[in-house]
Amino acid sequence: MNVYAVTILEPEPNNGIVSFYSGRDTFVELSVILINDGPEKLPANSDGNYDFVLSFEYSEPDPDTTLEHPGKFTFEMEFSHEDEYNKGIEMDVKKNPVTFTPNATIAVPTWQCGNLTKLCVTLIHSKDIEYEDDDKSNDFYCLDWGNGPNFAGLLQCTADLHVADLNITKPDSNLIYTIGEEVSVTFDMEIYNIGWDSISATGGPTNYAFVASMSDKQDLQDDNATVVLFNVDVSDAYDLTVGITSFDSITIRELKADIIFPSEDCYMYQYICMSVSAPKTALYIDGNMTNSHYCLPFGDVEDGYGGNTPCSGYAIKFSIGLLLTTIVCSMIGRY
Repeated sequence: MNVYAVTILEPEPNNGIVSFYSGRDTFVELSVILINDGPEKLPANSDGNYDFVLSFEYSEPDPDTTLEHPGKFTFEMEFSHEDEYNKGIEMDVKKNPVTFTPNATIAVPTWQCGNLTKLCVTLIHSKDIEYEDDDKSNDFYCLDWGNGPNFAGLLQCTADLHVADLNITKPDSNLIYTIGEEVSVTFDMEIYNIGWDSISATGGPTNYAFVASMSDKQDLQDDNATVVLFNVDVSDAYDLTVGITSFDSITIRELKADIIFPSEDCYMYQYICMSVSAPKTALYIDGNMTNSHYCLPFGDVEDGYGGNTPCSGYAIKFSIGLLLTTIVCSMIGRY
């Protein structure tokens, strides 16, 4: 079996258009042509004779290890019903090549972007098959980065803001939030650039924007998260115009936020969080915004937590009252 050709149909890698940004999802449509080089006919198999793996690679795959490790960064491909049927049809020797048109959603990892040189489609043989592929050197087809139909398109490596640590410095003890009232909190944030592209220093405009929040979930990107946002005062913060070289870090200090604990559904909030992003004036792109926040669970700030919630006492009283009501109703029911 020979993966004879792979072509990117969408986005078309022509006219200098950047096809892939690291950290961003990109929808691709492909054309994959498979032929049987022989020497024997491929028998039909209703369960399918093979499948394909799409991957980013540092170099061409090793034919001896593709079955054990098919690709450095792999992505699932979706095939039409017709394509799935064609995976099991009989194939004569050197006749009637089969064309598949799968699609996939892929993202280039920001931290490996500069190392990735090829986009490959690898043939993976099914376990229970009635044939043997004697030549595995043509079980894959790779496209290099570049313009034109014989390339994968252009690759744009980006920076990647990753919040590695967050600490509350003021007040440094006995931080208890008050329902409905402002409580001033000061943060230090350690930011790494784990992307392949460096962030350059600016002559004036800030390189970073911040927002504080309170959430019921540690993952602020969760679609079901309930999040309350707060402005961040950076008037006393410094190093806002410095850059971060690739795989280096800085610490931004004196980030201030006035936190107001909501009275409605007070008990649901579990975390105090801080997020960083590239402002509109920035000359760089944050290629992955899912790792650009850090959340501290509520607890004693002197132990490294986010301060104490004002809701716990009320929650206990409510629970005891509910328990007593349940017991009384249960006793009435018996008599």
